[in-house]
Amino acid sequence: MRFESTRAFFLLTLLWALQACSSGDTDALRQAVFINEQEISRLEIRLPEDERILDINEAQTLTLQLVAIRADSSEFELSRYVQWSSSAPQSVSVNGVGEVGAIANGSSVITASLADLSASIQLSASDAVLESITPAISNATVPVCSFENTLSATGRYSDDTERNISKRVTWSSDDSSVARVIKSGLVSTVLALRGGEVKLRAQLGSEISPDLALTIAPGTVSGITIAPLSATVEAGRALDFVATATYNTGATRNITRASVWTSTNPAALAVNSETKGRFNAVAEGNTVVKATCDNKEGSATAIVTKPVTVTGIEIRDQNRNATNLINKDPNAPEFQLFAYLKYSNGTELDVTDRTDDPYNKIIWSIDSSTPANVLTLSNQPGTRGRVRMLGVDNGQAVIKVSLQGETDTITIDSDFDHP
Repeated sequence: MRFESTRAFFLLTLLWALQACSSGDTDALRQAVFINEQEISRLEIRLPEDERILDINEAQTLTLQLVAIRADSSEFELSRYVQWSSSAPQSVSVNGVGEVGAIANGSSVITASLADLSASIQLSASDAVLESITPAISNATVPVCSFENTLSATGRYSDDTERNISKRVTWSSDDSSVARVIKSGLVSTVLALRGGEVKLRAQLGSEISPDLALTIAPGTVSGITIAPLSATVEAGRALDFVATATYNTGATRNITRASVWTSTNPAALAVNSETKGRFNAVAEGNTVVKATCDNKEGSATAIVTKPVTVTGIEIRDQNRNATNLINKDPNAPEFQLFAYLKYSNGTELDVTDRTDDPYNKIIWSIDSSTPANVLTLSNQPGTRGRVRMLGVDNGQAVIKVSLQGETDTITIDSDFDHP
């Protein structure tokens, strides 16, 4: 293990001690085992600097991110077994999942603990009143069809402090046909739809910012291409396209979010109203997909086919032949059976030892009517479908395979002269 000797010693000592304790120490034991298994060397609480002051007037809450860092510097977000605490819960509270809330004026140290590891962060709660908002934009002039201009906002409070409130404000546009503000997670970006001028505003509570002017340059797109240019999709599935604009300057830009998407045959392939560039395959048919922006248009073709369905499963012998009865001599004891899923498009898939889906495993079994001493059948990973003749009793064994609601059986006839 790649731990410092002191940490290894601590974990081994803790594990030994807890194993001798009562069941009330189960959580601590699990924590120690978890740290050991994951090789966690330290914890870290991550939070943007501008969120260290929580607004009491808004009853502001936020969820802290706790990251576990391994000895090899790899990391992952941690939620299991963690204990959260606040040094001053009367000011800043914290619950069992790391959500903190503003209660009363004051500061508190929030700590996340896991066995002997811990991480802390200091937060404050303030009832200062927001008095003004100053909006800002990364570029005052942008090309049409762009979607990369980010917005920010600074709030000034009654205690003369300034805070970055970009993630908390709500943005609006005075002409949503020219430009709209799209909030993705905690980031607000301007979607430039057509040429013109627009005024943007930020609002938090009752406080509204001054207007922020944005100019969108029209007529700058020379052409639009769509990828893929042609596609085939089964009915019942979704199909995604990407639109790219070429500008008069020669520059290119992904304009999937800024485009208006249409289908010439929506009965076959319909526009997904929630995700730009995504279409829902409804029924068999052909269509042309179009993306339009700045009076330019790009197109692609799509074919919707019948959905491919499973039509059955089939057991085959060691020569990959389908047969209802196999005569086997117990003196040649081991052989392999195979299972194939069959599909409506005529294709088939070997699923003898399927392991790609842990919730949809293939199951090999022996029918309960089979005499006990005829053969054995493996249903273990790596050897599924493996048959071993026992050579004890004559008789017929019925082998069954099941997957995705489909089943098939085959009979093995053990016939030999008992000595």
